[in-house]
Amino acid sequence: MKEENRLYQKLRELIRQKNKEILAELMKLDRIPGSDIEIKALLLPLIEAKEEYNNIVMDNTQEAIRTGMTRTVNELKRQGLGKSIQGNMRFYLNGSIKAASISGIDFDEFSHDISQRLREQTFIASEQTIDRMTGNVMENLKDSFEQGYGIDKAADNLGNVFENMQGYELERVARTEINGAQNRGAEATMLQLGIQYDLWRTAGEERVRGSRPEDTADHVYLDGQISPVGGNFSNGLSRPGDRSGPIAEWINCRCTLIPYLMPEGFIAPEMSFFYESDLIAVTIQPEPKPEEIEPKPAPRPEGREIRKPEVPIDQRTGRMLREDLAKSHEYEKGMLDKLTDEKKLLNKEFDEMWKARPDMKMEKEYNIWNERYVKITNKMGANTDAKAKLRFAIQDDLKEKLILNKEGFEVKTNVFDGFKQMQINNIHKSVDEFTKLVDESLWPKGTPFNVRILDDKERAYQSLKSIYVTNSDSKKVIIHEMSHYLEENSPGMHKKIQAFYDMRTKGETAKWLGRGYRPGEMFKKDKFIDDYMGKVYPNATEVLSMGMENIYSNPMRLMEKDPEMFDFIIDIIRGAK
Repeated sequence: MKEENRLYQKLRELIRQKNKEILAELMKLDRIPGSDIEIKALLLPLIEAKEEYNNIVMDNTQEAIRTGMTRTVNELKRQGLGKSIQGNMRFYLNGSIKAASISGIDFDEFSHDISQRLREQTFIASEQTIDRMTGNVMENLKDSFEQGYGIDKAADNLGNVFENMQGYELERVARTEINGAQNRGAEATMLQLGIQYDLWRTAGEERVRGSRPEDTADHVYLDGQISPVGGNFSNGLSRPGDRSGPIAEWINCRCTLIPYLMPEGFIAPEMSFFYESDLIAVTIQPEPKPEEIEPKPAPRPEGREIRKPEVPIDQRTGRMLREDLAKSHEYEKGMLDKLTDEKKLLNKEFDEMWKARPDMKMEKEYNIWNERYVKITNKMGANTDAKAKLRFAIQDDLKEKLILNKEGFEVKTNVFDGFKQMQINNIHKSVDEFTKLVDESLWPKGTPFNVRILDDKERAYQSLKSIYVTNSDSKKVIIHEMSHYLEENSPGMHKKIQAFYDMRTKGETAKWLGRGYRPGEMFKKDKFIDDYMGKVYPNATEVLSMGMENIYSNPMRLMEKDPEMFDFIIDIIRGAK
């Protein structure tokens, strides 16, 4: 509800501002415009608000994806996944998960393909909403003109239209966008973790669609329905909020998608969707008693366990790592290229189709167009999901190859008072993750490493022997600040990084970082994947900090978009010669 309300308030403020601008122009005009051209000119502030509206929705739905991811992992833990190797094996054997070993999921990482898919959907929905609002205002002004109302009466009527927009219309938009994004985050998490089944759950009260005779969609029937993850429920949707189906199925929907693990002693029936009552009971043979098991001779001692050696010094470079990854995934890369080409054709087809969309009042033509729209968006969704699966497979392997030492190394971390226990645990986990990626010889010995508390409204930073973070900062932020600490305190490191920065930004003019930054915060553009990487400092850089942030959270993005920087970061943190 908080996320819905936050989005609603921001959209409400935007529409309220446009209302003021339009009413001011109407009063200045001192007459009611009579032609479509004049009305559209008057409504220009609202028509041009599409991009701003879209950006507000995108910013808030990204957080909603994170909520869906967190909710899904917590639900899996509640159902018993990850509590023991035996438990995981049971879920594997009854078909609930793809592999007995479940790797973790990084909440700071958002698949580029998933975000891009969401952006496409959000843009289309935003355009439709603004078009609908503009149409309502135009109709109101035309009615005032035809009725011969005075300017004051017309302004009052127009104000009422905007008031209605700011109420139910925007509440419905906020609920649809936030809940849809949460469920998309949930589905993406299940796909990444290899969960096999998901379950549709309604809000469980009298407003659920299907409770009234006039409802065209029936979500009461869907409550408790189970389907393979990524497959379709009985209404043709893969999740609540899936916009590939009829609008009556997903608009204003409050249903949730949750993971489903088979209870012990049951397996799924061979059905595209089913309920718990359809599960098939299986007979489990009791384990033999200890005296019934024939004793086996003890294995001959093989000597002490030998630890896996670190990555050899001649195999530590970023270039070699990229080449090794490319050889390992030639098939996946080829498939990604084919899917990318297919996506370009689908985008072109979609653009042509969207330009030719008929007016919704032309019911027959619009229904024919909408069928085509559903088909092509289904294809686009399938393409995006296929690419996401391939990229997840490559990225999982890349993350494995990036680990220099699975056990990491010890860092004496002084966590100062003021942190909540959850954040203290998060700090220590962040340190562990950092030490798995960095050569131990680079960490400054005998130098204190302090972590100090910041107010939640402040921005994390590093100074001398300390990093300063809030109770809500993520692992990605902590690793970012640890990288600043390493650059400043590891002998000779800043000099190497500064040389790389100077080489990359040679001839570049410093510019202001823009909205959200102080006037003196400048950057040099270069070809960095993020402007902040080029931030200008007197005696520091954002090269290592932003590089490590990407290596930890989204290494494929850095490797593909800036291989030179990827190689440099890997070389510097591995001590490659």
